[in-house]
Amino acid sequence: MNQLEPPVQASLDASFKIEDAAALLAAIVTSSSDAILSKTLDGTITSWNLATEQLFGYKAAEMIGQSIRRLIPEDRQGEEDRILARISAGERIENYETVRVCKDSKLIDVAVTVSPVRNQSGIVIGASKIIRDISERKRSEEQIQFLLREVNHRSKNMLSLVQAIARQTVFSSPADFLSRFLDRLQGLAANQDLLIENEWHGIYVDDLVQAQFDLFRDLIGRRIDARGPRLLLTPKAAQTIGMAVHELITNATKYGAFLQEKGRVNVVWYQEGEEFSIRWTESEGPAVTPPLRPGYGSKIITAIAEAILGGEARIEYHSHGVIWHLKCLACNVLAANRVAGQEPEA
Repeated sequence: MNQLEPPVQASLDASFKIEDAAALLAAIVTSSSDAILSKTLDGTITSWNLATEQLFGYKAAEMIGQSIRRLIPEDRQGEEDRILARISAGERIENYETVRVCKDSKLIDVAVTVSPVRNQSGIVIGASKIIRDISERKRSEEQIQFLLREVNHRSKNMLSLVQAIARQTVFSSPADFLSRFLDRLQGLAANQDLLIENEWHGIYVDDLVQAQFDLFRDLIGRRIDARGPRLLLTPKAAQTIGMAVHELITNATKYGAFLQEKGRVNVVWYQEGEEFSIRWTESEGPAVTPPLRPGYGSKIITAIAEAILGGEARIEYHSHGVIWHLKCLACNVLAANRVAGQEPEA
């Protein structure tokens, strides 16, 4: 058998190696989970792998020979001019974050890496692109930023509320200040715990009332009657109504129904048409009279409740105990996915 001269054989071996390497590279590109395409220096697409089809919705036959600008939103066309200029100068562009448009017109966030493609003489003749969908990461980043803004906003609101509680409580005697201040903070904390458990979507009225009655759970059913439909309060309404209920409980303990063995408290809430109502009624307690000077508690259950919730709050002092009634537009206090209910039977 004739054998080729060594230089000729080496040349053929090198040729086979080049072809093998090219085939291997093509197989890697084709099977890659990253979207990979190539284009000429005027932006004409010359290759388009399967992952690119899946990302943008276009088949290779639809895009090869077409301009890459088909994927670029109208307001970002200038990006392609800048990219082509840098590639022509031999630069590599890495992880450039931008927006591209799919076949169904949906915009997606992507990170693009663009590398110049050179011929055997080292001249740049085109570019290869690796495109990664970063939409999920962008959504996560936006959500984190939103949550940080919310935390900042709510922290400021909470600080303002605590400062208001401190300022109003300080008018009490020095001996009474600490216990009253801590007591009100505990009422506020009960609301916050429920809001956090519900991821700040709101609090159901029954859960809110039960939480505020936490120290009197053994009396529920015997001396405390709390009832109403399953209605979801917005965070703002839950904080306001929760603080009002807390003040009413405190007053009932110190001056009202809970001072008497037979004293009872009835709390009822309902939605009737476009109106939401909650009513607190004490009975069989000691006779009560209006305070000589309205304190912070009185302001919470009347003026503050009205101002924040845009409704009407009324407190009455009777021989049998206190009656408090708040009514306002349901849209001011109930979350969007509220459960509509009717006024319960007396």
